[in-house]
Amino acid sequence: MISIAVFYLVCGGVFETEDTRNFEILLDGLEELRDNPLDLNTAGFDDLARIPYLAPNDIIKIINYRATRGFFSHTRDLLKISGFNKILLATIEPYITISVRKFKMKSGSERVRAQKTWAKAGSGEVYTATKTLWTDYRLTLITEQDPHETSYLDYLAAGLTINEDFRTFALGKYDLDLGSGILFSSIGSFFQGLDFQMISHERGVIPYASTRENGGLFGGALSDSLFLKYTLFYSNQKLDGRVDSAGQAWSLDESGEHVDSASMARKDRIQEEIFGYDLKYGLGGVRVSHTTYRCGYAPEFVTTDSFRRFYGDRFWMTGLNLRYAGSDYALFGEIARADRNRVGGLFGFSGVFPYIDFNIAGKYFPEGFYSPKGIEAENGRYLMNITLAHRSKIADLSAGLNLTDNTTEDSTRYDLKLNCAREIGRFDARLLLRWLFHEDILTLAASRATIRVMPQDFLYVELRLEDKNSFLTDPQERGVFGALEAGLDFKRWGAKIRYGLFDTDSYQTRIIAYEPGLPGTVNNRTLYNRGRYGFLLLTLKPVNPVAFNFKYSVLDRDSLTAHIGGQVDVKW
Repeated sequence: MISIAVFYLVCGGVFETEDTRNFEILLDGLEELRDNPLDLNTAGFDDLARIPYLAPNDIIKIINYRATRGFFSHTRDLLKISGFNKILLATIEPYITISVRKFKMKSGSERVRAQKTWAKAGSGEVYTATKTLWTDYRLTLITEQDPHETSYLDYLAAGLTINEDFRTFALGKYDLDLGSGILFSSIGSFFQGLDFQMISHERGVIPYASTRENGGLFGGALSDSLFLKYTLFYSNQKLDGRVDSAGQAWSLDESGEHVDSASMARKDRIQEEIFGYDLKYGLGGVRVSHTTYRCGYAPEFVTTDSFRRFYGDRFWMTGLNLRYAGSDYALFGEIARADRNRVGGLFGFSGVFPYIDFNIAGKYFPEGFYSPKGIEAENGRYLMNITLAHRSKIADLSAGLNLTDNTTEDSTRYDLKLNCAREIGRFDARLLLRWLFHEDILTLAASRATIRVMPQDFLYVELRLEDKNSFLTDPQERGVFGALEAGLDFKRWGAKIRYGLFDTDSYQTRIIAYEPGLPGTVNNRTLYNRGRYGFLLLTLKPVNPVAFNFKYSVLDRDSLTAHIGGQVDVKW
């Protein structure tokens, strides 16, 4: 059950960010891996990097195990590797296998999802996804109606993908996943930038798999391999923006999320045309790639209120990416040139040493740096991250330091995180402490304690307690949150239920809580003021190709709000 599997990733805080619109691509990739798991004995670095639960250090350890101790005989052999525990194994097990076996390709799948806010007129959403596979061809059809569309067919996306050996051709609505994030990243900057998981997990051209209205590209792409691998792409689509009476565009909203009635007048008013290429060459553990693309916009942008700080009607961008994966370490670097000769970059190093894993990464983007399809750069800032981790049978310990410097204000902020996890049989406890040091003030900004008990393989009970402090307010404000959750997972059915209470002084001390949604969706709950909330998620699998999911969630803050949803998945 994808929603339950994803929960383990969430325990580390990966999904707990306020921006959720890009994560559907990640979930779709996990569903693909579930149908076609990776062979632990043959998968390379790039293959294993497709599993987002694995850090670069984990991948290095898996490859080293094969080199020094031979092939895996069972997935449980991963527990012999330092740092791998039962929870991590349970998380990745649906996506790995032992020994190569032929997988039966699904000839097709159908997904229908409907959601609605209870007792609120005009809040219904209907989504369908149809995928048909035959030999080398894949046809995808997406339809959606949400409160901002007047008809079921207002939003329609179709895509055709043809895979023949090393050649791929895509036509229609699709996504590009060509690298680590500055120029192109289908899951945005969160994985590749903010958390500095710098090793790219590219898939090339992938079929459209999301309801993001302006996500992906609309056009064609060709990927092939001669002396080196190349991809050519072209797209032409309409984006959301506010256009004045003179026809000038004043802002850009790529998300398609309209928050007020005035937004309806801004919909699909900016024409975007983009074309470019991506070149890759690999030898041994070294891979070099070069990407360039050019954008044209009509009408042009004006800088006064553009939250992306875009400048005019033309945009050209180019970048160089270098990565090396060795036996005990991996290096990654990317540099890009953007509008008006602004140059920014990323770098990262992950190494496995005796008793400790070490990661260091950073990024720098000058003020005004802009990447239309890739990482979201912070203007005038450079960031550095250093992480040390020691994982053993006694406990998993890690310490991370983030340094953020505002180059325009000459202001530096330090963010220190300490994590401790202890697993004893069916009992697992985790503690997170976070301090902020800014303007000579040290503040305990957040702490979280999670206790999980699994009395049976099919049952878990978890208690989560969290508090958050704001160092930006005087007097200091605080938020607290507590939740109790239980889950059941059987072969034919499963259930998950959570009940939580929160009390915050202001929006500054809001709590972000990931909430498992229907398969293929990601829900983040932003909790502020005072209230309670909870949800119930049910999954039924009466027969193997059919799955039903139902969800009911409530939030009692200023008033009681209830949300219901259901989804049917059929594969044949």
